[in-house]
This record gives sequence, structure tokens and C-alpha cells, in this order.
Amino acid sequence: MPIISIEALGIGFSFHDSEIYGKSGFHQMLSIDETDDNQAIVRQLLYLFRNNWEGQSIRNVAVYCSKLTNNTGRSLDLFAKVDTQIKTSKLNQIIDEIHHKYGFSKLVFANSLDKGGTALERAKLVGGHNGGNSYE
Repeated sequence: MPIISIEALGIGFSFHDSEIYGKSGFHQMLSIDETDDNQAIVRQLLYLFRNNWEGQSIRNVAVYCSKLTNNTGRSLDLFAKVDTQIKTSKLNQIIDEIHHKYGFSKLVFANSLDKGGTALERAKLVGGHNGGNSYE
């Protein structure tokens, strides 16, 4: 998995809320320590979202990542346990290998199986859209 060092979050509001709040959404960017840890990336995106969203209806969400590099080594965090960092890295690598070999929908969080979970349905889409299957 590539290493990410800058990420951004774009949120577009519904037309109705754009008129009420006087803005169509927000776009925030954050430099982060290089990582390939999915949970660390999601934590930062949630941080951006929670600090900028004021309850508006959301029409679209965009996530941007830049300064991608190949994962050629591991820089350890001096403030975290080494064995925990290594275990997390190995777990992320195994999850990525399963997704690559068998597809995203074969390994999902349990809450994606609950009523209202969208991961399995969205895995069938291309960029959130039907992807040309509309005539089937």
C-alpha cells in the first residue's frame, strides 16, 4: 500500500442547506505523518469532518490523498510501543492482501452487515455509481 503524507476532505452540502448557510460546503487539508495505516488516515479525516461540519445535509464527500510514495520501509513512532506498531502494520498488510486477492466485499467490518450497512452494496458500484450496469 502506498504511503500518504497529505490528505484533504471535501464536503458538499445539499442545495437547500447551501442557501440557508450561505456556503456550498467546505474543503480542508491536513499534513499528516507518512502512513499506510487505514485507521490513522480515517482518524484524521474524521477530525477534519468533526471540526468543520455544523449539521448541514451532505450531498457529496470527497477524499484526496497526495504525496504518495512506495512503502519501502518502516519509521517507528518513538511514543508508541514497537510491538504494537509492528502488529498493526502486519494486520494492515494481511487485510490488503485479502482485499487484493478476493475482493473488498470478502472482508468487511461487522457493522457493514447490520441493517443500514452500505459497504457491500457500494462495493458493486464504480465511484458510487452503477458503472454501466444500468441496462442489466
